[in-house]
Amino acid sequence: MGSKKGLIGFIHSTLKDYVTENDTILDIFAGTCAVGYSYKKTNAVYANDIEKYSAYIAKALLGQPLDNEIVPAFLETVQRKYASVSRGRAAEIDAEERYLKADSADELIGLYSGYKTVWNDEKTKPEPLFLSCYASNYFGIRQAAEIDAIRAAIDEVQDENAVYILFSCLFYAMKECVFAKDGHMAQPLELQGNRSRLLAQRKKSIVEFFRAKTDDFRLPNFCVSRHAPSRNKVYNLDFEQLLNLEEIKENVSVIYADPPYTDMQYSRYYHLLNTVIENRFSEPTVLNGSYTKGLYFNNRYQSKLSQKNTCLGQMEKLIAFSSEYDKTLVISFGFPQDAQTQKTDRYVLDISELIAKCKEHFGDDGVNVQTVPYEHSNNRNSANKKVLEYLIVCKKSRFAPDKIERVKERIKNAAPSKNNALYNSHIYWAQKPFNICDILIEEFSKEGDTVFDPFLGSGVTLLEAVKNQYRRKAIGCEINQAPVTIVKTLLRDYDLADYSADASVLVGELRALDEYYQTTCPKCGGTGIIHSVTFDRPERTAKAILKKISYECPVCKKAEKSPDERDIAAFERKHETSRIANQRLHENTKLAVYRDERIADIFTPRNFKVLDEILRLLERHETYQDVYKYILMSVLHLCKITDTHSNSQWPLWTPKTGCVEKNAVHLLCNRIEKFKSTIKYIKENYSAEKDYLLLQKGSQYITDEDIPNDSVHLIVTDPPYLGQVAYSEYMQLYRPFLGYEFNLDDEIIVTSSPERKKTLDEYFDSLDAVFGICDPKMKEGGYFCMYFHDCSLNVWNRLIGIMSNNHFKYLTQTHVGKTNTLKNIISPKKSLSGDAILIFVKDSSFNGMAQTNDNPDEIEANVLRYIEQTVRQKGPQTTPELYDDGLIEYLIYNGWLEQLSGKYKTLVELFEKHLIWNSRTSKWSLE
Repeated sequence: MGSKKGLIGFIHSTLKDYVTENDTILDIFAGTCAVGYSYKKTNAVYANDIEKYSAYIAKALLGQPLDNEIVPAFLETVQRKYASVSRGRAAEIDAEERYLKADSADELIGLYSGYKTVWNDEKTKPEPLFLSCYASNYFGIRQAAEIDAIRAAIDEVQDENAVYILFSCLFYAMKECVFAKDGHMAQPLELQGNRSRLLAQRKKSIVEFFRAKTDDFRLPNFCVSRHAPSRNKVYNLDFEQLLNLEEIKENVSVIYADPPYTDMQYSRYYHLLNTVIENRFSEPTVLNGSYTKGLYFNNRYQSKLSQKNTCLGQMEKLIAFSSEYDKTLVISFGFPQDAQTQKTDRYVLDISELIAKCKEHFGDDGVNVQTVPYEHSNNRNSANKKVLEYLIVCKKSRFAPDKIERVKERIKNAAPSKNNALYNSHIYWAQKPFNICDILIEEFSKEGDTVFDPFLGSGVTLLEAVKNQYRRKAIGCEINQAPVTIVKTLLRDYDLADYSADASVLVGELRALDEYYQTTCPKCGGTGIIHSVTFDRPERTAKAILKKISYECPVCKKAEKSPDERDIAAFERKHETSRIANQRLHENTKLAVYRDERIADIFTPRNFKVLDEILRLLERHETYQDVYKYILMSVLHLCKITDTHSNSQWPLWTPKTGCVEKNAVHLLCNRIEKFKSTIKYIKENYSAEKDYLLLQKGSQYITDEDIPNDSVHLIVTDPPYLGQVAYSEYMQLYRPFLGYEFNLDDEIIVTSSPERKKTLDEYFDSLDAVFGICDPKMKEGGYFCMYFHDCSLNVWNRLIGIMSNNHFKYLTQTHVGKTNTLKNIISPKKSLSGDAILIFVKDSSFNGMAQTNDNPDEIEANVLRYIEQTVRQKGPQTTPELYDDGLIEYLIYNGWLEQLSGKYKTLVELFEKHLIWNSRTSKWSLE
């Protein structure tokens, strides 16, 4: 079953350009080892199979020829053993011979009905094994005795090479004589319904077929290798164990894989071959209270490759291994010629899924698919099944990703982190986990390479690239001054002692400003310092209603109180300021900024005044003034009116109830002290000499003087997500206090703000311009890693299209999760938590996205099969899991993304048509 003997010509013809005589070939699911044996003459061959009988066949075929003198002596031993094992069944054997000569099926069946085996008589001892277990069902009584005799004779053979050959000859004889469909041993045929076949099969002699087969293992019939036989190796391992062996990783060049195609377990068909090797009784398998029809022992191995829910995952492990270790992988797979009219329900996976998975790891141009019409035996049916035999050849092209699977696995297993002394020293929106960026830098670049981020943001890409650990060159481009200041500040070389001394003086001066936060302690009558005030302000122009004051008293320590008249008066008092420009904010109701609103409207009068005084004090500290401004920037979002959760995601927003005023002096002093830890981190992780370039401009305006062509090895970036984060408008929080300029004109964004009005088309045109500049800057074969977060199929289609048009070929994507946000808690069905990291490769020969004329209904049917297979294999899935872990890739590789985006706004609409949503687990399932 499944032998490729009839396809050897097709296989060798297809692989002629992939296999040289220097290659070691691994026949990883060897079966009858027909393919391995066919390459034996010219190549070193390794063979493996989890089934023991297969390993024995491989050892016979890949070893030395059989010595001519062994067979006659061996057959004499068989005769002696036959006399011994058949002694207790002599009467039944004689009767069987008489009935066979008389062609009396009725008498033969009658004899068998009274024949006692372990299956019908609990007193029968399983000795000899085949006579007591498999005579009268799979074999005749004489045939079973012959099997037992040959098996006993093999035990006396000392030549190990001969042992494997003799077993192989016995396997062949059993296959030729067994009373089962097509020689398969899944279960014996029913006697009454197959009377003529019963007579024909039972007249055959196991010994005669055995003897005839030995000729194939003797010269001149047997193939002799040009290489020393010791170069060939045979394993009897689960393939995952095999792939862990160093000799496989180091020696093998080509892997040939012929996995099961259907859910019919191979071990069912050849369990008797393993049984004859073991030659011992094992407990019978019981199903639903009775013995199985196949009369199996319960030691039968059942492969995950023959199970629908695990097969694709198992095959992906082999594909990923071959890609990672640069092996040429050849997969044989038979699939119905017409999947529309022929049944495919027994197949463990769809051929399109297998090909897509290969392309995922080797790239489109790394996969060559050839087919030939063929016929498979159809088990219970008389007619053979017409199939196409696929030969999927996977070999890395020049641009195929060599580490993609490892990168995805590392990212999957990493706990995303934004917390260390460096990044905790400032605030920036949508900051990416530094340890995920580290993985991309480690895997896709080497020391001295140039890493570029055209949308620098808080600078994670640049800051990680130039660390002592990686020592890359780094370039970052950003349109606004505040993020550029963040990076510049963090890359300075500081003297910790000098900073500490200056900071100590500044903190002392700042503490004098606590007079603005004085309150009377109702417990002791002393003076306390307010930490925070909680109040309501239903309207921005309305008078605040104070609710609670949290303070600290020298005597009573931390305490809370209701506000008194002095507290209310101090809170409401208006102050003159001289250093803060009370600038008007740009109207944008999406950001909770309304017409004619000014910066002072989002601060309490007290904090606005205290911040003005803080700026006055900072002017005295010229040496570290830029650092102190950086630190002030990191707390401004907390100095404004915030909520009880200190929500920093909306820097221009203030609540109506549960408003909080925090002591700005304490916030700043705490951060000044903590910056000492930042300095220590910088000294431990960065050298004084760092090779980096910061550009403050729109990336669409980068010139050849800024970045030479063909100079960038890796791009890691987080482009703006349409209108999700209005970075430049958020910078309005900083300019009045710190003078940091922002650029609204060149920002790549979608906004309906009446003062800006940037459209979706303008957004994509600007992105196209940036990626068009990245194209010539990037070295051929360099990787482009992009964070992206959106659920619209149209957005995905346009983004991938832009990248493709600029010679960035989509390879794969993986998902980086994050903690729940309010959005995905309220609407987990429609939300994507975290980001997808899209991985592209620069390929100047790439001519754009795959295109197809497939019917939209056919596309939807294919996508549905893919989704169902994913859910069967992995279990219920969340929306992000379905979106980011394979489905988008499947659409892109097949050229279906554009057509599907014309039918559905998001994939959730498709999920809702065909899957069941479990609101309790927030996952999709089939039922």
